[in-house]
Amino acid sequence: MDDNMTTTTGGGLASNAADDPRETAPMSPFSARAAGIGFVVLLIGLVVVFGIPVVLG
Repeated sequence: MDDNMTTTTGGGLASNAADDPRETAPMSPFSARAAGIGFVVLLIGLVVVFGIPVVLG
């Protein structure tokens, strides 16, 4: 096994190398525009899930 690899709790391999460019999504930088788009998507989803049934019910 490579010295830069360790076993994770899920049975997969995780790299310990310092030059590993991978990162998890919460660590990724995002802009105010991306946050705004996410908020608009949230609002549309809430309208679909709650607004339409209330109007039709």
